[in-house]
Amino acid sequence: MIDLSVARMVHLDYEARLEEAVRSGRVPVLTATRIDVSHHECELGRWLNRHGSERYREHLEILALNTWHKRFHIEAERSLRLVRSGQMREAAESLRDVRSASKEVIYLLTQLEYHLVQRSHGFKDLLDKPVRLLGRLIGR
Repeated sequence: MIDLSVARMVHLDYEARLEEAVRSGRVPVLTATRIDVSHHECELGRWLNRHGSERYREHLEILALNTWHKRFHIEAERSLRLVRSGQMREAAESLRDVRSASKEVIYLLTQLEYHLVQRSHGFKDLLDKPVRLLGRLIGR
């Protein structure tokens, strides 16, 4: 089972591979097997569908995470289609929407992790400030 820190890293790796495909103008076969997948098929999506959504169902972040994760994949699919059709300028521009959705995914994973640490260690007030700061850092 994937934990929240690993989920963040896996998601960022996906985004980095997508950006490289847009930069290079090609989607290598190995990269395609990792990024040309739906929001249900990627590693984060499998975790959400199998464990995350059920395990963290009482947290509002999990519902938003599912929504933003799906949006991320919709935007990533659009970027891949543009690369494959040779529309490189448009593909590069499409990364703005990918990054916006990705930022929300990372924020929500981190916020969920903060809430879990807060609850498990009894840090009720201590972690409110980092969550607010994180929101400001990513432009929320």
